[in-house]
Amino acid sequence: MGSIRALAQEPVQNSKDAKCQKRVQVEYQLHTRRSQKGMSYYLLTITDRGTTGLQGPVLSAEEREKQGNELKEGENWAAFEGQGFTRKTGLDALGSRGQGKSAFLYHSRPTNSNGNQSDRYLMLYDTLLKKDLKEEYRLGIRYAKPADKVQEPPLYDEEALRTIRGDYDTGDGIVVSLKLEPLVEPGTHVIVPYLSDEAIEAIRTRDLHRWLQRCWWRAIQIGDLEIAVVDDQG
Repeated sequence: MGSIRALAQEPVQNSKDAKCQKRVQVEYQLHTRRSQKGMSYYLLTITDRGTTGLQGPVLSAEEREKQGNELKEGENWAAFEGQGFTRKTGLDALGSRGQGKSAFLYHSRPTNSNGNQSDRYLMLYDTLLKKDLKEEYRLGIRYAKPADKVQEPPLYDEEALRTIRGDYDTGDGIVVSLKLEPLVEPGTHVIVPYLSDEAIEAIRTRDLHRWLQRCWWRAIQIGDLEIAVVDDQG
């Protein structure tokens, strides 16, 4: 049903699946940034609250393959980084999953340091987890060029926090100025840098709002869900 519908469906569904409170809050926020050459671009952050975050161990591609791409209950980080995985327990016994990240990657249109369109698409995602009496912060990066690839291992704790507050350099001429506040409670950020004109227009014209209403009106009505869309003017 189109890329804007996918952008309205996928993030909220992920958040609802990881809920740990009665009401899940999801916020789409547009941020203006400037490249090192002074060119302006946008990032989109999608942040949830009232969720567990992306729980579970970090599994490499080889480890996921050894498991036959079959994931256990609670292996949400591996599910987010996987592609075409299956689960055979509970309500997740629905076959191949992991395709929805394309909804984020599609809307990332990076330009390199010369201002030229890159053939690399990317997304970042950070999560704050409560583990016993400790906290763990993770930052993951996913690329498509055109093959799908994740950074292994992800960035942890101080390195993750430093990157979130500063810049991320892909190493091939693309620098993402994040300059974001880290999460302070369990949950997940998804970050779409160099946001597509299509997505920016959907926020400006409220087309994204309309898709969110169509997809999630019932969950909002009964108090299970709250969604905010915030433009770069606040």
